[in-house]
Amino acid sequence: IKLDKSQECHLTSIIKCPGSCNEVNSDCINILKKQVEVLKPKVVFFLGPLGAQILGYDSIEKAREQVLSFGDSVAVVSYSPSQVQKDPRLKNLIWNDLKKVAFYAGIKERRC
Repeated sequence: IKLDKSQECHLTSIIKCPGSCNEVNSDCINILKKQVEVLKPKVVFFLGPLGAQILGYDSIEKAREQVLSFGDSVAVVSYSPSQVQKDPRLKNLIWNDLKKVAFYAGIKERRC
């Protein structure tokens, strides 16, 4: 989506606590919230089922249908790279979600 990686995006793991690779507890969520509060992103792009869970949804599909927020940021949920690798048919869906990220980030004028 033509993001300038040096200035326009920050990648981080949703897992903030050691030893918790398949679940996110409230302490981990608080660390993520603080990180978002400090960075003040326009959009937070959650990948995978844990992202949907953090936002209160039991499935990615349900979360993808909503306009969500996380703190003062818009939140977009999509499939994780490992899910796309297992099911290449998800590529079109994740591409549509990336276009949502671009729109909410205000970079819609760039060609995606």
